Amino acid sequence: MNKFLNIVLKGMLTAFVIVIVGGLLSLNLKTPMNTSMVLVSSSLANSIKTTQNTKTEKNKNVVVEEVALKDEVVELKETEDKKEIKDDKKETKEVKKEEVKQVETQKEEPKKVEDTNSNQNNNNNNNSNNNQTQTIIETPKGSYSPNTETTSGASNNTFTGYVTAYGPDCYGCYGSMTASGDYVGEGNIYYNHPTYGTIRIVAGDRSILNKVVRISGLNISSEPVIAIVRDTGGDIGFNKPKGIVLDLLYTSEKSSEVLNFGKQWATVEVLN
Repeated sequence: MNKFLNIVLKGMLTAFVIVIVGGLLSLNLKTPMNTSMVLVSSSLANSIKTTQNTKTEKNKNVVVEEVALKDEVVELKETEDKKEIKDDKKETKEVKKEEVKQVETQKEEPKKVEDTNSNQNNNNNNNSNNNQTQTIIETPKGSYSPNTETTSGASNNTFTGYVTAYGPDCYGCYGSMTASGDYVGEGNIYYNHPTYGTIRIVAGDRSILNKVVRISGLNISSEPVIAIVRDTGGDIGFNKPKGIVLDLLYTSEKSSEVLNFGKQWATVEVLN
């Protein structure tokens, strides 16, 4: 019995020791496990937060990039629109320039036709007399005194029409200059011809420029008037609407001779 009791006591003691030791071990092991768990949980939380922060930052960056891309797209569209507007303006300007050029060419073409027609109507022999850059020829202030001995004959060129009067200060005149370069200001209304003497100056058709003519039927003299065609006029000449074939020169457009002259029917004979 004693042996049995001893064995039981030893077993109980060993069990008690084991329990105590296990309790102590369990107490020692509980705190590090909790701290390790806390550490693990905090690290997980931090990692989760960092991942969330990275995600939010990525989302923000994506949003910023999208906004920047949208702004670039808008700017590109605006620049393209501006370029299109500039191109349209350039095209409209070029179209307008082409239209203006066409209008100018259309205006210039009839002028060329009129110039060619006028050149064809003028005689080739009188082309040198039509230049406005000729030297100025001063006509004498003396009285009308033709050489009647040389005015007896006449060429086959005889015509009739109205004769009017004008002065060097008329509207549209060349400033006291005739078409042939004669200075007719200050009372110089006569022309000293080497053959026909001192004769009057008249305006007439370009085809008879520098020709000496005899005018019959004027009420200013009972005798025919001898004159030389040294000037021209817009309404003076053959086949003109007003029928005026000659325009007799006086000292002034406002003189009584011009105002009282009127429009006289006359016969004109070309002498040379």
